Amino acid sequence: MVLKYITISLMVVGLGLLLTSLQPVRKICQEKECTDLTWNFIFALVMLFIAGYIAQLVMLSRLSVPGLAEMLVTAVFFGGSLFVLLITRSSLSSIEYIRRISALELHYAYHDQLTGLPNRNFLYEKVDGLIKENDRQHFEFAVLMMDLNQFKEINDSMGHQAGDKLIQYVATRIKKILRVTDTFVRLGGDEFAVLLPGADEKTANTVALSIVQFMREPFEVDRRQIPIGLSIGVARYPDDGASADILIQHADVAMYQAKESGTGYAFYDASADQYTSERLNMLCNLRDAMDNHEITLHYQPIVDLGRKNVWGVEALARWQHAELGMVMPGEFIPLAVQSNLMRPLSQYILQAAIQQMAQWRDDDIELRMSVNLSMHDIQDALLPEKLRSLIERYRINPARLFLEITESSVMTDSRSVRMVIEQLHEMGVSLAIDDFGTGYSSLAYLKQIPADEIKIDKSFVRDMTRDDNDAVIVRTTIDLAHNMGRQVIAEGVEDRDAYDLLEILRCDLAQGYYICKPLPEAELRHWLKRGGTGEAVPWLSPSPA
Repeated sequence: MVLKYITISLMVVGLGLLLTSLQPVRKICQEKECTDLTWNFIFALVMLFIAGYIAQLVMLSRLSVPGLAEMLVTAVFFGGSLFVLLITRSSLSSIEYIRRISALELHYAYHDQLTGLPNRNFLYEKVDGLIKENDRQHFEFAVLMMDLNQFKEINDSMGHQAGDKLIQYVATRIKKILRVTDTFVRLGGDEFAVLLPGADEKTANTVALSIVQFMREPFEVDRRQIPIGLSIGVARYPDDGASADILIQHADVAMYQAKESGTGYAFYDASADQYTSERLNMLCNLRDAMDNHEITLHYQPIVDLGRKNVWGVEALARWQHAELGMVMPGEFIPLAVQSNLMRPLSQYILQAAIQQMAQWRDDDIELRMSVNLSMHDIQDALLPEKLRSLIERYRINPARLFLEITESSVMTDSRSVRMVIEQLHEMGVSLAIDDFGTGYSSLAYLKQIPADEIKIDKSFVRDMTRDDNDAVIVRTTIDLAHNMGRQVIAEGVEDRDAYDLLEILRCDLAQGYYICKPLPEAELRHWLKRGGTGEAVPWLSPSPA
């Protein structure tokens, strides 16, 4: 009798397990909308299994004492029901996990992980959707492209973690002033965009102005007040483009126009697009220009005012573009910064300058060489090692190589920048503080910088004979530098009066168009052979020191 109860109990429990397994099977069929015949077939098998269980239970209830065969069948039935339950539950769990992963991947495909905002893919699909909808009902909308000003400098000096916080704060602030119907996306880096459905020119203008004004208040990041503005480009449908690609591209063009003009925001202007297109074309060709040696160096002589001879030269980059002709650094250097090509470009210029120094040494022309470095360059921890390799390769005297670093760069609190400057100094390379007087530096901090030379910014030198304030700044800077044991160079000497005044003020070195314009290497050699003689300075020595 006990065996009968045990056998029936196992069958009842097994039947319960089978009935429980019906729920995951039914849920799987619903998830797949009953289109997968395999799971429908399994559902039917489970139902048949349940019918077999019921038949077995009826048979067992009629037996007084179940035999060995009945007990074995019962054990098989129970094991089978347990197996079915485990398989169906495991399958459902796997399917739900895959579905969650797929949903997560789909979310990340259309959303930015840092801010949670929709991303570029979402924007393109949204704009395409509005354009298709416009085929049925005519309406207009606007796309606003936004780029933070000076974000890279903040990110490099404060660190990527602080930069990420700033991006999140910016996203939160801008989102507060937008309508529920507006689509706010992060395109990547420090770029955002806003899609304004149904917006005419007046509405787009109001929204752009509101964002610019709302961004004027500084952000607090790591207990520091960070002021950061942005530039906005506006393109409207259908006036400025009939497809998502063209519309967003034109908004991007307008954004660069706003950044260059400093107006905060600008609407797309087709008449101004030709220049910007050339600019974007240059951006695409810049790396190839280095590979093809289209970027060359011109050299502007620097004279020693006391010894009346040529002290050295400053290397200035020029781009001989196949279509645009001679492109000046003021046009392509900002592009290098924006496209993260500044460090490769500086490395290219450094190598060309050092290689030229070696060639001059072999030709018994001993000229000092000044090369400009940007903030991005001195933030490169590998710069000292790269420079050491070039110096050893071309066997030049490092003391005759002057690296010009802007005043604002050396005044940074970045520990990595200070380490790079110290390593360069230990290598024997000479350092010069460029654009002095424009960075509002602390004199106490300036004293700690191992600079050999201070270069007075040309904005003071150019007008010092006409503006007493500029003359006072130049005189004070010369006295300050001499008291600190530094040499002084004045750039931007464009007439004889400025030259004579610098002599009176005991300035050490000078450069400018009055002395000589930047020259290609071959023309510089010719100029030196003539003793640097020109109508302006016929007194220069024919053998530069």
